[in-house]
Amino acid sequence: MLLLRTMFFSPVIAIFIACGVVAFARWTNRLKPKVSALAMLSFLFAVAGAALSLILTLVWMSYYEKTTGYSAGNGPIGWIFFYGPSSAALGQLLALGVWWFKKPIGGNLD
Repeated sequence: MLLLRTMFFSPVIAIFIACGVVAFARWTNRLKPKVSALAMLSFLFAVAGAALSLILTLVWMSYYEKTTGYSAGNGPIGWIFFYGPSSAALGQLLALGVWWFKKPIGGNLD
């Protein structure tokens, strides 16, 4: 049950990690892009990660049904509770990495 909750709330956990990294960047006075850029990157990468995992889940379900003859009826449930949220969280963490190594343009943090 703990794994289910962790996977389902993984995007929220990724947001807390991003907040900690932003606080660290401010505390150490590192020159980083604006926080609004991080928010936009996080949103776009999370949507892209969830969409990609949805496409892969649908392709896998179709392949599984064609090759075995059995129904892959639990595929959508798996995507809702596991694959979608974890892929969104991975997208958010990837956006954090892009933000960290991106060169700031004009000014310091928000």
